[in-house]
Amino acid sequence: MSDLESLIAEAKASISGIIQKPKMTEKLLGKPPFRFLHDTISAVIQTTGFAEGLYTAEESDSSNINEKESKMNYLQKMFNCVGICEGEPLEVRPQKVVAGQEADLTCKFLIALARCATNPAIDSQAAVERTLNGETPGSGPPAMKHGGSKDVSSKDDDGGGRFANESKGMPIAESKQEELVPERGTSLGGNRSGRQVVQTAQSAGLSVPVPNPTMNLDA
Repeated sequence: MSDLESLIAEAKASISGIIQKPKMTEKLLGKPPFRFLHDTISAVIQTTGFAEGLYTAEESDSSNINEKESKMNYLQKMFNCVGICEGEPLEVRPQKVVAGQEADLTCKFLIALARCATNPAIDSQAAVERTLNGETPGSGPPAMKHGGSKDVSSKDDDGGGRFANESKGMPIAESKQEELVPERGTSLGGNRSGRQVVQTAQSAGLSVPVPNPTMNLDA
């Protein structure tokens, strides 16, 4: 099996797993016409919700796209959107696709389209906005949820990650409460520093019982 045949088989399986029409035949995938690609892209959008809003109502009707330039613009939009989702540009070139060339790269695009459309971690709406704003693939992070990064940790005031204590097996709330427990031999509520500890604990949303001001924790 040649490389093109392998790509055709993979594209057929990937897209057919999402939509029923148009049919992914070897003949169409071997030299994909624009109408076939338009129908495929439209069906993927309608079925999965991926890249909704990328095209205008006029662009969504293939009968309105007759000129070579308009066909290229249509394809380039989705090429950019998929590339932004994956964080890198696609090799496929719209002018070659419109001319019936580069079937192998067109199949790679369809495979990438199916991959992005079925990946729940992809933020396709963010990719649509970035595409319409003129961003090119590779100039920013992949359009993933949580701001395009797999690391969803945020910085605390002390410069550590939000889940720094959790990574050590210690829940955040427990770690804060532990920091607020006074040293033995000191009074939790009977002096100024104790009251500050209680106030700090309460402001952090922790429930800290206040003992008798005369109680000695060493007793």
